[in-house]
Parts: sequence; C-alpha cells; structure tokens
Amino acid sequence: MEEKLRILFAEDLLTDFELAVNEIKNGGIEIEPIRVDTEEDFRRALRAFDPQIIISDYSMPVFDAEVALKISLEHNPYLPFIVLTGSINEETAVNCLKKGATDYVLKERIKRLPFAVREAMARWEMQMQREQYHTKLKESEYLLKQAQKIANIGSWEFDFTTRLVKASEQARQIYGVEPEIMPIDDMQAIPLKHYRPMLDNAMKEHIEQGKLYDVEFRIKRSNDGEIRYIHSLAEYNPQTNKLVGIITDITEKKINEQLKQEILLARESADFKRDFLAQMSHEIRTPLTAIEGIAELMQKTHLSDIQKDYMETLYFSLESLRNVTDEVLDFSKIEAGKIVINPVTFKPSEIAQKAEKFFQSVCKKPLKFCTEGFEELPELIHADKQRVMQIITNLLSNAVKYSGKGTVKLKARPEKNLGNGEMLIRIEVEDEGPGIHHELMKSLFKPFSQIHIPDEEMKMQGTGLGLSICKELSVLLGGEAGVESEPGKGSSFWFTFLAEIKDSQDASYEREELQVTENTHTLKILLAEDKEINKKVISLMLQSIGHEVVTVSNGKEAFEICTQQKFDLVLMDVQMPVMDGIEATKLIKSKCPDPPPVIGLSANALDEDRKKYTRAGMDDYISKPFKTNDIVKLIEKLKL
Repeated sequence: MEEKLRILFAEDLLTDFELAVNEIKNGGIEIEPIRVDTEEDFRRALRAFDPQIIISDYSMPVFDAEVALKISLEHNPYLPFIVLTGSINEETAVNCLKKGATDYVLKERIKRLPFAVREAMARWEMQMQREQYHTKLKESEYLLKQAQKIANIGSWEFDFTTRLVKASEQARQIYGVEPEIMPIDDMQAIPLKHYRPMLDNAMKEHIEQGKLYDVEFRIKRSNDGEIRYIHSLAEYNPQTNKLVGIITDITEKKINEQLKQEILLARESADFKRDFLAQMSHEIRTPLTAIEGIAELMQKTHLSDIQKDYMETLYFSLESLRNVTDEVLDFSKIEAGKIVINPVTFKPSEIAQKAEKFFQSVCKKPLKFCTEGFEELPELIHADKQRVMQIITNLLSNAVKYSGKGTVKLKARPEKNLGNGEMLIRIEVEDEGPGIHHELMKSLFKPFSQIHIPDEEMKMQGTGLGLSICKELSVLLGGEAGVESEPGKGSSFWFTFLAEIKDSQDASYEREELQVTENTHTLKILLAEDKEINKKVISLMLQSIGHEVVTVSNGKEAFEICTQQKFDLVLMDVQMPVMDGIEATKLIKSKCPDPPPVIGLSANALDEDRKKYTRAGMDDYISKPFKTNDIVKLIEKLKL
C-alpha cells in the first residue's frame, strides 16, 4: 500500500481546510492531513506529526504564514512550504518566496493546488537527491583527505592555460605552503635548484612523447626550510590541458635506505677487517709453529745458564706475540658478532685449579696466590667454561704484570639466585698493586686503551684490548664487568656470568683430566704439511715423545699413502696445494678401510673454522702454534 503524503495545514477556517483536502484528493493524491491554527500547535505538530509538506493560510487571527514559514525553516530548511490564501497580493507573494516558501496558491484558483503539491514534492525530492549527492561528495572528499594524510600523499593539478597549480591540503603540508592555488613559478621554486631542469624535462617528455612522469627529487620546504625527499607521479589530460598528479614524502624511506646501506657497509667493513685480521693471524701463526717448536726442542737439550736465559727471553716474547694475535682476533670476532657461546657442565673448583696452574706458569715475581669462596658455589654449573677461564687468565695476567709484591686473590661468590635453576656468579681478581685513579677507570674497558701508571718499573705492554674483550665476553655470558680501586691500595677487577645450576649427579658432566699420562707406546703418525720448516719441526716434536713419523706435502699424497699403509693417527694441515686437508680427509674417511683418526692442523683460529673441519670428517683440530704437550693431550683424549 502506497504511503500517504503527510500534510500539515495552518488554517483557522475548517471549511477552507476541508476544501483544500478534497481538492488535493480529487487530484489523485493520497494524503494524511492535520490542521492547526496556533503557533504552539504548529510547533508541536512539526515534532510529532513530522509532515512532508506544509500548506499555510497567509493570514489568521493569532497566527500567520510568515511566522509559520520562519518556524518551518528553523525546523527543516528543505521542507516544502505552500502559501494558500485569498487575500495576498503579488508583492507579498514574491516576498514569501524570497523568504523561503516553495510556492503560493490563491484560494480562488484552488484547482491549481494538486499541481503545486506535486511540483513542490518533486522539487523536494530533487533537493534531497542533491543534498545526498553533496553529502556523499563531502564524505568522499573527507575520506580522500584522510587517506592522503595517512599515506602522506598529496594531489595537485597544473592548469597550462592559467599557469596555476591547485594543491590538496596534504600536498600543501608536504610542500610547507598555505595557498590552495599558486602560480607555477612559485611552486617550481620549492624543489632544490639542481633538480629543476630534470623536472622540466620530465614534464616535457611526458606531454610530447608520452613518457611516464615518475620523478624523485628534493625540496626545501617553504615554511620551515627543511629538506625533504619527494616522489611524484602525474598524467597529462589534453582535453582539459591540465597535468594532474600526486606527491609523496619519502624522506623516512630514503633515510631508512641510507641507514640500511650504511649498516651493510659497516658489516662488510667489519667482515673485511675480521677476515683480514684472521689472515694476518694465520700468516703470523704459521712461522710461530716452527719458532715455538724449535724453542721447545732446544730446551730439552743441555743448555748453559746463559743459553737458558736466552730461551726464557725467547719464550716470553713468543707468548707475548701469541697473546697479541689472539686478542686482535678475538676483538675482530666480537666486533663482527661472531663470538659463539658454548656452555658445558663443569665444577667451579676446576676453574680455581686451572687458574692456580696458570698463575704459577706466568708469575716470576715474589707474589703469592690464593682462592676464596669457590666452596660457596654449586658443585656443578652449566656455562661457557672456556670464556670464563679466558677472562680470568686475562685478569690474572694484568694482576701479575702490575703487582710487585703481596698476594693475588681469585675470589668467587654467588651474586644473585635468579630462580628457575639459574644463578649469577661473581669472580674477582684482587691485587696489591699501585691502584688506579678514579678518573682513569672510565677508559679502562675501552678498546686500545692503556692508562699511565706512575711507576717507572711498570712499562706499558700489550694491545690495550684485553679488558675490552673481558667486558664484551662478560656481556655475552649474561653478566657485566667492572673495577674497584684506590691509588696505593691495589685493585679488584670483577665480572659476573650467568650459570645454570646442575645436579651433582648430572650425566652431562665429564671430569676434565688435568694430568696427562706419559706415552707408553709408539704410534705411527702421518704428517701432511706443505711448509718444509713446519714439517721438520713437527716431526722432531713427535719423535721427541717416541713416535714414528711419515711426512707428505699435500692432501693427494696423504690419501694415496693411507690406501697403502696403516697409520694410528693423521695430522692433516688444512691449507695445502694440489689437494687441501678437508678434501683429503673426506677421501680417507670414505675410501680407506678402517680409517685412522684425522686431526686438523691450521693457523686459522676462528670457532667457525673448527666446526667446518669437524663437519668435513676431522676427529679434532689443533690451532697453530702448538706445543708437544698439546699433542700428548690430544693422543690421550683419543685413547690411542
């Protein structure tokens, strides 16, 4: 059923109301009419009846059409309003129309009323459609504006006829300008000067040749002078003679790209430095193998007192050189993020024992050594034992170096129980040396830092990397490092590390054999080494502990002789001509029946090198230079 048209009549005469209603119905319009004759009732009907059209008598005793029109416009400015009267002149009627009435009908021409109603409703529907269109247009403009704001994209339009540029709000914000419309000359002054010819040429090629207008340039923003990176796309419309485009502020993107490039270059630089230092370490360690081996062999001969003094000096210098190469290599690995933490289960008491042996081996001064607090630690812990010992030996070396008398103490204590079976452990090395001024402590743990100690007998030694490495390693171990010191009262260097508390019966614990048994039988050992001097020295070292040695110069010879003879052990240099040690090891392990253990020999000292060699099938690995005792320990480990 078609909905009836709701009409509100403002009419004081009932007969005139009924006449108008009948005329409209006779005109074929289904209506629902209501009549009021006071302002109060009129206002109430507007709210309650919600009319679709108002028909008002111009003049009534207590109310008139002009008041009704004003109230109607306040209520709904688009509500159709028809003045119906018999006493209105043309001037008054025009005045009503000017004030907002839709139409007027004279009562003497009442037959025209249905047409006036239809026309008013048609206008109202058109007006509503227009308003809906404008509302949607505003919504679309708002959404576009918000989208441009979120995406940081602005739109612009250049009119070649007027030479004016129209910019959206976001485009104006990007450029730092206020006017929505600007002369093209003002807009072209915003890009940096050296970009302007490129932009002109891009526009010309786009219009004349159809090339894509896709440009990146930098601008100096008008309002604050900030330099920004801009990306712009545009297309020419020959019908309107306009170039329409968008701009995007890509400053953050450009900065991120630059940062990524800088990070990449920094990583490449760090990798290059690490590889370079590793290669230098390799080149230094290779001749050190021969020098250290010969020195060790000479010590086993009958030497005079002066010769023994010479050998001690030589050994001290060799150890210093080895420490320098180790520290530089460790520092480069830390910088490149290549340090790998390898936790094992061990007894803290083993650290105390190894530290004491180390102290006895390096200390030639009247210094005493003692340990404290290790009994307070759990019987078994899980942490990187090798790195913990590396920090301790470095701190002990410094204590020996800068102390002339007194006692060096190695202290340990639980720093904090973290729960979940974890504990933070604190290790301290305390000496009675000259102490350190407070202002000098800040630079102690910086790379290549050496502080001046006012003691003529304390000469600066080393690379200045030791404490820096200790600090970085302690962080990698989940702790930190520091120092407490006063001039004239000695120093206490400390570090902490995170450890997992293990049960005393933990199956993962393997007791470290600190004592190496003497060799009781002769092994037949194949040595594959291309450097003749190293071949000679290593052979002499092996023969000095009672083993038979066969030598070859490359991996191919090593593989061939292993197919012909039986060996108890193969010492395989990794880098050799013809065939390297890795390839030779793979062949020996895959082609030879009952292959012997293969031990890699290399001057490379990186953790990843060890993993690479063991993955290739080597049973273990020794880094050059090494001592005879290192070989003895390895043979004992392999149970040969």
